[in-house]
Amino acid sequence: SAGKPAYGVGPGNVPAYIERTANVAKAARDIISGTTFDNGTLCSSEQSIICDRVIKDEVLEHVRANGGHFLSADEAQRLGAVLITDKFLVNPDFVGRPATTIAAAAGISVPEGTRALVAPVDGVGKEYPLSHEKLSPVLAFYVVEDWQEGCTRCTELLRFGGMGHTMAIHSSDDDIVLQFGLRKPAHRILVNTVAALGAVGFTTHLFPSMTLGCGSWGNNITSDNVGPQHLLNVKRLAYETSEYIPDLQASAPTSAPASAWPPAGGRADLSANIVGAGATDGAASGAAKGDPLESQIAGFLTRRGLLPSGAGTPPSAGRQTVVSVKDADARRSTIAPPEPPRGRADTRADADPGLISTPISPPTEPPAALPVDFVAEDDVREAENRGEIIHIGPDTIITPSARELGEERGVFRRH
Repeated sequence: SAGKPAYGVGPGNVPAYIERTANVAKAARDIISGTTFDNGTLCSSEQSIICDRVIKDEVLEHVRANGGHFLSADEAQRLGAVLITDKFLVNPDFVGRPATTIAAAAGISVPEGTRALVAPVDGVGKEYPLSHEKLSPVLAFYVVEDWQEGCTRCTELLRFGGMGHTMAIHSSDDDIVLQFGLRKPAHRILVNTVAALGAVGFTTHLFPSMTLGCGSWGNNITSDNVGPQHLLNVKRLAYETSEYIPDLQASAPTSAPASAWPPAGGRADLSANIVGAGATDGAASGAAKGDPLESQIAGFLTRRGLLPSGAGTPPSAGRQTVVSVKDADARRSTIAPPEPPRGRADTRADADPGLISTPISPPTEPPAALPVDFVAEDDVREAENRGEIIHIGPDTIITPSARELGEERGVFRRH
């Protein structure tokens, strides 16, 4: 909606899974450090702890030792009502606020020195407000039986509000780490490190950036950590590396027996590899059997009524050349070429004069009263300066900034 090329990124709802083979003391320290860095305002900060049941007590001990305070079920419910609004958005009044401030607002008494609030949660979704991204030093807490259940829980959390973003796993089992890397819908899988800082490249070799793409999972244009390299336009000068040689012997009467086609020296060896089942006429059938490119194009045009039925393959020509073909009765016919795009030089004069059916004249601008195809912000400003009206129709493409300015200045006339 900005009206300019932009790289958009998405929200994070980062789960941190502690698997039974992890260094639990370091994992707990990393998670608390991540969720308290800038009081949890980074989109890559840890939002949930998931741990195996067999190490639950050890996790509780080390989380408390690092300033985490565990809430009762009643306190967790009150905290959720404060942090997440009725419209299921993060309450901006508590984004980036200290844990003690948030606890006081929810009527919860916590020990001095509390760095993070940890709330037991039974599920994921709108029925469980604290399973949402919280952008504060608050963690949801889940217990699972094994890594398979942990994998499922992490996926649920990512799908609920952090698709394509980030997750962390703490484990010494490389096979389990690999499974998480393969299965999780997140483009940053951080292993045995602080998620908040590892995702932005501080504790890892990821590209240093605070703008983290979520890829197609998050409806973003990129899954990368966005940097200057994404903002450069690169012009490329490309030399030919593989010459295209048209097969001028490709044309053959549609009545020719299958054994006579393609001609000797043609690309018969490709016929078994090119898919084209379902042809209903000679030209289409020839294309389906793997004839050269020209034959396939002729079949395509014939099936749509753009070539006379039974027409052979036209000779190779430039893409703006008028192509002559011969039908089954050997009568000469001509296909009119499309007009070149506005502003592009007309190169059709270089074509074979015998193939051109009508004289070529330079393209003309459409009448002023006709709707234009495209409007940018500069077009609106120029029209306003000249005191002109821009005629637009239902198919006119208008950039958002041009639409806003044009409607404000009254330069549009709709058709």
